[in-house]
Amino acid sequence: MSKRNLVPQAATPIPGDIFSLFGDPPVLSTENRKIYSDLLCKVAQAVKPKNIIEWMWIKDIVDLSWEIRRLRRYKAQLIEIERRSRLDVIEINEETATLPPEQRPKPEALQWLS
Repeated sequence: MSKRNLVPQAATPIPGDIFSLFGDPPVLSTENRKIYSDLLCKVAQAVKPKNIIEWMWIKDIVDLSWEIRRLRRYKAQLIEIERRSRLDVIEINEETATLPPEQRPKPEALQWLS
C-alpha cells in the first residue's frame, strides 16, 4: 500500500485525481488509521465505483460510519462515567447512613459527586 493511497493494491485503487479531493481521513490520534483504511477498502470492493460521484458517496459513507462508531464509543464511555459517579454517591450514603444525623454529610456537600 502506498503512503498516498489508503486502499491496498488488491482492492479498487483510488484514482489519484479523486484521492486528492478526499483529504486526510477523519481519524483521531487515538484511533487506528489501518482500521479506517480497511473499512474504505471493503466498501470500495463491494461497490466497485465507476465515477467521481460513486467515489464521493463511498467516502461519505465510510466517514459517516467512522463517526457513528466514534460517537457510540463516546456515548458508552459517558454512560459508564456517570454510572460510576452515581455508585460513588450511593456508597457514601450507605457508609454514612449509620452515623448520627449531625455527623452525616449535608446533601449540598455531595452534589459535586453527582
